[in-house]
Amino acid sequence: MEAEVREHISQVPTTEEIYRLIAAVREGASPPDRIAALVLLGESRDPRAVTLLVECCTDENAEIRWHAIEALHQVRSVRSVATLMERLKDRDEDIAIRKTAALALADIKSHHTLEPLIDLSLDTEEDPEIRILVARMLGRNGKK
Repeated sequence: MEAEVREHISQVPTTEEIYRLIAAVREGASPPDRIAALVLLGESRDPRAVTLLVECCTDENAEIRWHAIEALHQVRSVRSVATLMERLKDRDEDIAIRKTAALALADIKSHHTLEPLIDLSLDTEEDPEIRILVARMLGRNGKK
């Protein structure tokens, strides 16, 4: 299935293909098939995938969560902000997933994230890597 899903990478997906990719993520038998479909959904930047991508951010498989967050980063929908904030603030989450969520939030640039991100950057109990990344991200966005 992974090869079949990847064959569409150079084309703009049709509505039928988007829904086929969504189904592949929901019903995919193996993580590699699901990941391949998540990658393509992100590359498509199709907003119809946002609901599914948000759902995948709580998947039990960390690789699925990371790829879902990366796909949301590419789609850049404000509908994903709350979920990305949850992943970023979850101190039990893998650090790479938290960093990816922070970068996605930086590029979405929603005004709803500013105050919570400032609070996170000032939280002395937060992981220093996350604090530094969030502070840099806030500084970068302030200069654009």
